[in-house]
Amino acid sequence: MPGGAGAERLPAQSRPQAIAMARDAGMGGGELP
Repeated sequence: MPGGAGAERLPAQSRPQAIAMARDAGMGGGELP
C-alpha cells in the first residue's frame, strides 16, 4: 500500500500511526485525498 515503506518495519500497533503521519506528509493514504 502507498506510503507503507517505513510502516512495514514497525510493530502492527504502530503501523496506523506511521501511515497517519505519512498521509499528513502527503506520502501515503491512498484511500484518502
